[in-house]
Parts: sequence; structure tokens; C-alpha cells
Amino acid sequence: KTEKVKLEIIKELNHTKNIELFLNDYAGEDYELLMNCANAIKNLSVQEKKKLTVDDILIFLPVKKGTIPPFEFINDMINCNTVKALEKLRRTLDNHHALVAMLFIKRKIEELYHDKVLRLSNITSFKDRAEIIGANIWAIKNLPNTSNIKIEVLESLVLLVNNAEDSLKGGSQIQEANLFLETVVTKIIIALKYNIKVY
Repeated sequence: KTEKVKLEIIKELNHTKNIELFLNDYAGEDYELLMNCANAIKNLSVQEKKKLTVDDILIFLPVKKGTIPPFEFINDMINCNTVKALEKLRRTLDNHHALVAMLFIKRKIEELYHDKVLRLSNITSFKDRAEIIGANIWAIKNLPNTSNIKIEVLESLVLLVNNAEDSLKGGSQIQEANLFLETVVTKIIIALKYNIKVY
């Protein structure tokens, strides 16, 4: 019955399939996690609901007081500060589902990869690269310098994060999602710091 109630709540929101899958994974067996989200957006028009992204949905999901934003660890991760990255990741996972953190990890790694590809294609303008990637121009400007990182390394990281996301969504049996995510972040740092493929 719990699963049925959860799916009914999600269906009533008239979201895209991508958001439905995210909410389903996020809620797990606790459909009450979706109630604030449902109440906040049920009065939006169908068109407004269809324009919502996973990022928009995140602000409606419940968190504890004093929590840090679920993307706070990302800059430390891509700047290879292992201690700070893992510390902030653990604080994030105290209050957010692992899939929320995974969303930001995947996005940042794909930004790094696509930005590298575009720069290798002689697209030098931050604005042009941001538009092509579909990212905020400041996010692209603040990416670390990957000129010395081999494209094969970034390709391996894209493969790593996509497989990790699939595993978190049920593609394989994971006993401890938080520990699994710490391992993923550590592998990313090792790859970027030492310029080696990890997958």
C-alpha cells in the first residue's frame, strides 16, 4: 500500500518521466517525504509543471535545520581537496538521499568533460561553451583548469558517474549507499589529481 500511495502522489504531479523516476527513488518506502513537494506544486499549471527540472524539485524536498546545500562538496571534490570534500559529503548525506548528491556529481563531471571537448574544438568563449553545454556561464568559468588532464581520464569519469547513478537506482545491489558514494568521490579525486583513468 505504501508503494501504491507513493506512485499515486507522483502521478498526480504530472511531471516528466525523469522527475517521476527521481521522486520515486528519493522517497524509497517513505511517501511522506513527498507530501511537502506535492502540496507546493499541485496548484501549478500543467505547462508550469512540465517546465520543472530536478533542480526545481529539490527545493521542495524536506531537509533538517542547519543542513548544508547538497552541492557544497562539489568544488572541493573537483579541486581535489579530499578531506573537505568527504567531510561536506557526509554532512550532505546526513540530510539528503544519496541520489541528490549523485545528481550534482554527475552534472559537474559531465560539465568538465563537455567543456574539455569544446575547448579542444577551439571554442574559447565561456559564453559559447556554457550555451552549448546548457550550463550557467559562472559554472563554466569556475571549472578547474583541465588543460593537463587527458580526455580519456574525463571519459572514464563520465562512465564512472553514470554507472554509479545506475547502481544507486537499483542497477546493482548496494549495501550502504553513503559509503558507495564516498568511494565514487574518492575515485574522482584520484583521477583528477593524478590524471589517471579509474574505470
